[in-house]
Amino acid sequence: MSGSSRTDAHKTFADLYRKQRSPEHQEKIDEVIQKSNDIFIRIDLMKKVDEEFEKKRQEENKKSEDEDKAKRTAEKSTTTSKSSAKPARKTETSSGGIGFLTNLFGGNTAINKFAKESGTMDVGFLGRKLQISSGVHNLFKFLKEDQIIATIQALRFCEQQGWRYWKPLVYNVVLNFNKLLNSIITLDSLFIDQISPEIFLNRATKLELYYARHLSRADCKDIIMTEVPELIRKDEKLVPKMPQITAGLSYGLNLEDGRPKMSDAIRAFHIVATKRMITWDEVVQQLNIPPINETKFQGSPDIIKEVETTLLRLADDIQTRLNRKEELQGLRERYFKIDDKGKMNFDFLNSIVDDYFENHVPENMQSASLKSSFKGTPHKLMYLLLRDFQASFAPILEGTVKVGTKNQSRDVIIMLPGLLKVI
Repeated sequence: MSGSSRTDAHKTFADLYRKQRSPEHQEKIDEVIQKSNDIFIRIDLMKKVDEEFEKKRQEENKKSEDEDKAKRTAEKSTTTSKSSAKPARKTETSSGGIGFLTNLFGGNTAINKFAKESGTMDVGFLGRKLQISSGVHNLFKFLKEDQIIATIQALRFCEQQGWRYWKPLVYNVVLNFNKLLNSIITLDSLFIDQISPEIFLNRATKLELYYARHLSRADCKDIIMTEVPELIRKDEKLVPKMPQITAGLSYGLNLEDGRPKMSDAIRAFHIVATKRMITWDEVVQQLNIPPINETKFQGSPDIIKEVETTLLRLADDIQTRLNRKEELQGLRERYFKIDDKGKMNFDFLNSIVDDYFENHVPENMQSASLKSSFKGTPHKLMYLLLRDFQASFAPILEGTVKVGTKNQSRDVIIMLPGLLKVI
């Protein structure tokens, strides 16, 4: 198969796929093209589906025409026989006809008004052909490629490191915004093939969810514009890209400030798909989304596992420090005097220092300043305490006792191992 013919086949496939169809018809098309990867087989399958629906439509139209013809004939004979008895019936019928004509040639007034004010839809001739406007596509492709890449890199960095610096609420707000931007960027490619509103809505569920959750908090914009740039400055690789990142953040945070608004664009897809007016509140109610969690970090399994591991390690570290503090506090309370201000009283050292000076320092060298120097200098104080310990306990450690019988005895060191056995 030549390259040119295959290229033509792809163009044919695109033209066939872009045809305006009913939701049921389009769903059948999407189903059959999944049965094969060959472009020519796909084209044949699509044509067969179109032929079947066209045949079915013609049969329904013929049946409808026959029924209308029979109904008009019956109504004509009924009207002729009862026109004199019920003259008011004509006015009622006329009133109903006006409503029908208004709907037929003027479309839905509320939808037409929304389309004009929001800029999200083209209503076509007499308001009968609803289509998504090009302005909605422009809303999805506003960012440049370098801005998209830089912003996604920055938000991914925030997802990986933000939990180390932020509270759960801040982290979850930024994480939701990250997912929102990724959804918008992914959906941009759908406009190339001019897919039906039904397919767009099927693939845009996450966008609706993240955007509704984003709009549910009025402080999201302040949180993101304050916290995200501050955290990004901790990464040297991202700092040079700050202008592009700021542009990306501003785009995502101002989707409700332009024309069309993102919420109106989402509403427009619902309106075109269902042919009825729908409010943003109704869209949110259909999603039934939970609010942003304010107390617990939410993220990918890897991130959550890392968070939990870090929290356990920090908890162990804190408990160890508390145990040490409690132990030191116990030592202070048991062996030291503590005044009302929480300071330890070292007056007990005075008697030890005085005793040392009395026994080991010449009288002519003893002075209050020298004693103070010994108490205030760690190594001198340690030396003094060891000498005091030696003077106090060495005689006991080196001392002996007599062990034996009345006729025979010997001196044994008190600290001798097994002394009691000897005795």
